[in-house]
Formats: sequence, C-alpha cells, structure tokens
Amino acid sequence: MRKVIKLMVLILLAYFVSISVKTFAQSKEDVLVMKNGDRKSGKVITVTATAVKFTYSKETAEYEIEKSEISRVEFASGRTESFDQQPAATATRAEPANTPQLASPEQRKNKVAVLPFEIETNEQGLATPAMSKQIQESCVNALRAQSPFQTIQDPMTTNNILAKKNLQASDLAMFTPKEWAELLGVEYVVIGSYSIQNKGTQTFGSGIASYDSKTKDDKTKGTAYGTTNSYTTVNYDTHVTVGVYNDHGEQIFSDSRAPAFGGLDSYKSALKTLMKKSPFGRK
Repeated sequence: MRKVIKLMVLILLAYFVSISVKTFAQSKEDVLVMKNGDRKSGKVITVTATAVKFTYSKETAEYEIEKSEISRVEFASGRTESFDQQPAATATRAEPANTPQLASPEQRKNKVAVLPFEIETNEQGLATPAMSKQIQESCVNALRAQSPFQTIQDPMTTNNILAKKNLQASDLAMFTPKEWAELLGVEYVVIGSYSIQNKGTQTFGSGIASYDSKTKDDKTKGTAYGTTNSYTTVNYDTHVTVGVYNDHGEQIFSDSRAPAFGGLDSYKSALKTLMKKSPFGRK
C-alpha cells in the first residue's frame, strides 16, 4: 500500500513540475533590443531581408520594424540574433537625397530641348563631343529665331542634366524619345544627326609671267620671271537630319537637308531652313 501511495505522489509531483515548466515557457516572450536602448517585448512573426514582423504583448496587430533600427533579437527559446554588423539592404540602392524628381506633364508644357547632335563621318577627328555640342547650340539658336512662343531649354542646362547621368550623343539609342523628354523635363525634344563625308581634295593654280623692263621695253628681249599661285580645297558631302518628338514618344516632325555647298559648317544654313519648316517655325 505504501508503495502505491509513494508512486502516486511521484506522479503528481512530476505532473505539477511539467505544468510549471510549460507555464514558464509560455510566459516568456521574444524581445527586440533597439539601437536606441529600448526593449520591445512580444512575439516575432517573421524575419525578412530588411525587417522584422512583430506583435506586442497582449496585442494582435502586426508591425514591421526595419532591421536598421534593431540591435538584436532575444528569442523566447534563448537564441539571440544580432543585426549590428548587417548593413541596411536598401543602402546601396537608395537614390541620393538631392536627386531631382521628374517634371510633371504640366511643368513640361511648351518646353523644348535639343540633344547634342550625333555625327556620322569617314574622317577621323571630326566626330568630337565639342563639334556635337557646337551643332546643338546652332540648332538652339535657329530654333529661338523661329519660335518666340516656346521655352527653349539652354543647351548648358541640357548638357548638365546629361553629364549627371554620364550620357552623351553616342548614347541616344539607350532611351526612347519619351524617356528623353521626361529626363530633360520638356514637352518636345529635338534629336538630330550630321553626316559629313570627305569626298577628296581639289587643287587650283595659275601662272603669271613678268619681265625686267629696266633697260628695254621690248618684252621679247627682257628677262621673264615666273610665279605660280595654287590652293587646295577639301570637298565634303554633308547632310543634316532632324526629328522632333513629344513627351508621349510621338514623332511630330522629321526632315533632312543637304546643303548646296558642302563644308564643315554647312549645317548652319541647313538648320535654319529645317527649323523654319518645323512645327515651331514661323509660317
């Protein structure tokens, strides 16, 4: 009988001990130790790459707390996970604080920008950024002379925006006309190219004879002195192409012109004609 009673006492004791352990385990909570020193008690739901989903004690609402604000998590199981050595996952992807926002359609209204011209040539040394911008500036001047009612973006402003994005005339294919207009904050964007092909050289010359007439006027007995004047010209075949697009990506004008007299700066007269024929020109 005593053995039976002793066995029952041991069983009851083991039961109460297990209940106490279970109650203790249930009462223990996860703790978020914040970098500012605060401690938040509750239950960790999930841990993602950038945040911890968490519910506070005696609450059901779930909160998402950035890992960058948490020093470590002390789980109820006794395990600890530290975030002090982990950089914020979004730090490398964050845009600089001073990155300008894209202009709205209303802000772009009635504004025009001219991109640096693309140069196509068979002569090494002509396709330079300086010449590309020189043609761009000539196009802006021709456009201003024909378009008093549009706001023409200064080429320095245009090129400054491009420089901040490490873009130049050779990068035209990287963006659509719609994207160029949005990037530059304008309603219309002018995209052009200048083809200049070296067709060879021509040499022109002339000979002149003079006589020493100090002793005699008779040229047949005088002494003849010969001189030759000559000059060489380079012949170029030039072609200017211009397209105008709106901020929806639609082409509203496209034309090209081959100047009658080819030369390195023949684009100037061609641009004046093309801008006059464009939608902005005075009819």
